[in-house]
Amino acid sequence: MKTALLAAAIVCLAACGNEAKTDTSSDASTPESSATATATGTATVAADGAPSVGSYRAVDQNGFVLIEELLEDGTYVFSDETGSTIEQGNWSQKSPSELCFLANSEGADEICYLEEISDDGIWLSTNSQTGETATIERLESQPTP
Repeated sequence: MKTALLAAAIVCLAACGNEAKTDTSSDASTPESSATATATGTATVAADGAPSVGSYRAVDQNGFVLIEELLEDGTYVFSDETGSTIEQGNWSQKSPSELCFLANSEGADEICYLEEISDDGIWLSTNSQTGETATIERLESQPTP
């Protein structure tokens, strides 16, 4: 179950957070480079054309809902609908159509997702290893109190 949730979370996050770095150099593909690029003002762009940094709702093929937050420092947080944290780690945008995540857990492997907006306007994210898909929805920014 934990593996299924993790896979769903990653698929969803990848789908939601797919960004395109304006710096396409090879070292811009690492999570650390993502954080550096963002900190220095080089913003990444998600599949929908808006900045990658933000919150997303991802729904996998089984209906599992994951809330993803991509932070400016190159880190991410995956939560369930109740707000319980499922996973944390680093994200990087390898290209406009490839978003990758590396969990903070021991021995974790980087997982990348292929992102696209379908002809009918649906944002799809596909796990490049398993082929599992998720639909992504950008969440509106919530005002801070």
